[in-house]
Amino acid sequence: MLRVDIEKIDRMISALKGVRRELKKYHDIRDKSTDGFSPKQNGKRKADLDFRAMTLIKWSHDLHALAVEIELADKRESYDEVILSDGWREFKYKPREPFPTCK
Repeated sequence: MLRVDIEKIDRMISALKGVRRELKKYHDIRDKSTDGFSPKQNGKRKADLDFRAMTLIKWSHDLHALAVEIELADKRESYDEVILSDGWREFKYKPREPFPTCK
């Protein structure tokens, strides 16, 4: 039982590192000066920001499921499909449900 909890905590730490890495990339792109950018470069920058934001939403759902499994958060009432958009495309994303905990 204790071994499983340590493995879940290690997964949570790994996921948090992924979120930190994505946030850093998001802020680097967002804070970069757009002076002298062509319309094409501005479009690429916006697409990159939108993609990173979608990735962060996915990470947040996974972190929530891990937090429920470690018993740091309460289970949500619904884990319905979410529609994510990057401005011109839509993606359907089904958040994973936490695994039932054995007590």
